[in-house]
Amino acid sequence: ELRQAILHWLRRQSPEIREEFAKPKAKGKRNFAEIPYVLNKRFPGQGPGSALLPQHYSEDELRAIVCQVLDAAVCERFGTSLS
Repeated sequence: ELRQAILHWLRRQSPEIREEFAKPKAKGKRNFAEIPYVLNKRFPGQGPGSALLPQHYSEDELRAIVCQVLDAAVCERFGTSLS
């Protein structure tokens, strides 16, 4: 369900945002795409908040959470509002 929620979000974005968030980073920086880092902050593997993993939400709830978290990351990265 998490992959489907991410795909739903990516399909709604402009090509510039899709490329920026889905491509691996250059060497010397984070080597993974931005999406796993952003979602790991919302769904940590351990510590506070780790009890609420993606599988604990319904499909609609998970899609809403993923869209909200990734939209906030876009706003932070590009300094814009998604209204």
